[in-house]
Amino acid sequence: MLSLFIGIPLLAAIINLLMGMLKKRFTEYFAIAIPLINTVLSIQVLFHTLSSGVIVNRVGGWEDVLGIPIAIFLIADGLSALLLLIINLIVLPATIFSLKYIKDNNLKNKYYSLLLLILAGVSGVVLSGDIFNLYIFLELTLISAYTLVAYDLSKEGLEASFKYQVFGRLGSAFILLGIIFLYFSTGTLNFIDLSRLNIPTHISNMATILFMVGFGIEAGLFSLHMWLPDAYQNAPAPINAISSGILIKIAGIYPIFRIIYNIIGITPEVSNLFLIIGNVSMMVAVLLAINQWDFKRLLAYHTISQMGYVLAAFGLNTSLGLFAGLLHLINHSLFKSLLFLNAGSIEYATGTRNLKKLGNLRQRMPWTYFTNLVGSLSISGIPPLNGFWSKLLIIIASIYSGNYLTAIITTLVSILTLASFTKVLKYAFWGEASSDINLNEIKEVPTSMILPMLFLSLLCALSSLILLNGVSIYFNEIIQNTLLLGRKWSEFILLR
Repeated sequence: MLSLFIGIPLLAAIINLLMGMLKKRFTEYFAIAIPLINTVLSIQVLFHTLSSGVIVNRVGGWEDVLGIPIAIFLIADGLSALLLLIINLIVLPATIFSLKYIKDNNLKNKYYSLLLLILAGVSGVVLSGDIFNLYIFLELTLISAYTLVAYDLSKEGLEASFKYQVFGRLGSAFILLGIIFLYFSTGTLNFIDLSRLNIPTHISNMATILFMVGFGIEAGLFSLHMWLPDAYQNAPAPINAISSGILIKIAGIYPIFRIIYNIIGITPEVSNLFLIIGNVSMMVAVLLAINQWDFKRLLAYHTISQMGYVLAAFGLNTSLGLFAGLLHLINHSLFKSLLFLNAGSIEYATGTRNLKKLGNLRQRMPWTYFTNLVGSLSISGIPPLNGFWSKLLIIIASIYSGNYLTAIITTLVSILTLASFTKVLKYAFWGEASSDINLNEIKEVPTSMILPMLFLSLLCALSSLILLNGVSIYFNEIIQNTLLLGRKWSEFILLR
């Protein structure tokens, strides 16, 4: 069953590319069907892992090739099953949003095929049972993302794509070096086997550094983020939603989390490194965001800042900290995807993302205004929306672990985030428009763009209600069964 999450989008990408050349309308609705199917499958997988345990699928393998036993496993525990669901819940509305947003009919089949390749790639990263195949699926995802950044073939888009590729290739090189170090030291790359071994300290230290730099680049962590603002500024809004909502987490944060906690093991030094990078990312990126006037670029810097929350929570190295970090990662997927679709909606209706030129859109675009208000309040940590609960848990976890500086920084950054999005609301929706904008010509975006924004707004509210009603025990169960109680990879339970 797990192989379907990869196989269906891969096959669909090829069919979509070929059929789209013959029938233009086919490519749009066919592309929507794939994440819809995968959403249904991911719900089944999530309930199975919660009720019956981990799913293991041996996809293929060869015994004793050149003296090396090789087998390819796909593994879904509670965490990967939950992330599969989130992936498809983001890709589905982004694909629907693309129906009207992507206007060039001659390129639509290529656009949707690349989008489906990203879906296959991130699903493969989440399900991979060994580091090398995780790397292969990561490469598939990144190559598709590079291409989509330059979708409009503008000078700025091509430049941003080139910069993304340069940094992405550099990150991939560091990751590959880390894989080589582990393999030549242990003779295996399988997660299960590696978790049973006592990796020499000098090898684990070197691998940790290489993986932190490599995956840190893909995650856009501060000081490794130089590609991210330009890439997000020039990519189509639905791709921004997928990149910020899914890609930087699955390509960057998730592998760091899996490898450090499940294989190498977190040390006080690594924990402190997480805290330092996380706190610096939070503070510096939010200060950079406040000064931005391009809506997408502002959101790009907030992506860096919000990933700082997650990394700092991981650095606390407590059960509550890990829970809070993963919860914020999931919440961020929802509200940041929503905000990027809002930016695309504004650009579609007005032809600009410059906040100085916008104004009074709440009357002309009421649905966009409402959904942007939901996203802005959520990312700012205003109760009762979902962003409030994960930020609150990070602050509580910081206080309980004695990391008062992290608690203070988290609170301060939330206030600055609120100030940043108050600026967005003031200039885009409340203030007076510049003379460059004719409000009489502006109208709300088509229904196919409104519905995805409403859907994500509903998810932001529903996930908050779930927490309010105590069903977060299921999330806690996922974390406990994935990470904290002992090393039981041999029983296909990821614990350390």
